[in-house]
Amino acid sequence: MPNRNTHSLDTPIIIGGVGGSGTRVVAEIIQSLGVFIGNDLNKSLDNLAFTFFFKQKGILEAPPCKLHSYINTFVRSQTNARLTHTDILAIIRTVLSGASPHSLPWKVKRAKFMLRQRSANPLTKQHQHRWGWKEPNSHFFIEALNKALPNMRYIHVIRHGFDMAFSKNQNQARFWGPYLLNKPYEPTPSYLFDFWCTVNQRVINGSIPFKERFYLLNYDELCKNPVPETIKLANFLSAEISDDELISLSKKIKFPQSIGRHKKHPSLTPTKKQLKILEQCGYYYE
Repeated sequence: MPNRNTHSLDTPIIIGGVGGSGTRVVAEIIQSLGVFIGNDLNKSLDNLAFTFFFKQKGILEAPPCKLHSYINTFVRSQTNARLTHTDILAIIRTVLSGASPHSLPWKVKRAKFMLRQRSANPLTKQHQHRWGWKEPNSHFFIEALNKALPNMRYIHVIRHGFDMAFSKNQNQARFWGPYLLNKPYEPTPSYLFDFWCTVNQRVINGSIPFKERFYLLNYDELCKNPVPETIKLANFLSAEISDDELISLSKKIKFPQSIGRHKKHPSLTPTKKQLKILEQCGYYYE
């Protein structure tokens, strides 16, 4: 197996998923396996530089060259590669853009971090760490990411679509739903389930060109069987893990009360297409 501390700019480990799918726990696991996931993180371990660049209105319609440029700038900002004039201009333009849902002070803070506070990044020393990031919205860009970073590994975290239909975390559906579903956002279980199906079908289709570097992680199974599921994840990452590390990591994985929460609500009536997507993701209609 490769040494867990080696890295290359085009081999990040990326974690994404519909908001509320359990990506934070997975980020904690890969951190424990020696993967550097950034310095500018929130409490959920989201990489805020990625949010800065990619959570913008209209970006899903951007030409591939623009996405590729954003990805390159983001990668350089995270790995302490020298920022180019193009990178600096991209950061400034993003700060000034009105396409972001974030406040100007928030954007300025992200920009300052990328421009000034990179010295604490352990990737300044060659071959010290594998690297990557966790930002749930990453899944919207997996095709562009794969083209720009052809050796990346992507982990897509999923929970049962019926449970996600009753999630309080509706940020993605609120922001991206109107574009993906071509109808206004509605805080309803049927809308959230439709969003879940659409997103995961899109991800599964988009992962076909790099299926050997794509890992569909079932959060429900991780919580039910933390040891074998953590071993599977470590194997996917070609990461060594000791018995002591395995025990320590498994203790961090808690079985949330929200698993199976859909059973406390009126049953959803999925379409045949939605049932097929549900089964593709490893779940079945009860």
